[in-house]
Amino acid sequence: ADEITLRWKAPEDDGGEPITNYVLQKRRKGSDNWEKVSGFLNSPNATVRNLEEGTEYEFRVMAENAMGQSEPLITTQPIKAKHPFGK
Repeated sequence: ADEITLRWKAPEDDGGEPITNYVLQKRRKGSDNWEKVSGFLNSPNATVRNLEEGTEYEFRVMAENAMGQSEPLITTQPIKAKHPFGK
């Protein structure tokens, strides 16, 4: 498949201000360059499209509010873009 839906939990500590936005980034496994997927997500989920089938990706998300941006939450293992039924 060329898309994936990601979901994550809001940070436990928001610094006393409500979360206003999430920033989602991706990179190919082994790359040092993070690419912005979206800078304006207002809920803790997103569908990432236009992935290259057979390629492994890592994703990270940062929460933003009036206090600034959180440390990134990074996927624990690379995720391979593949057809859901093994075709």
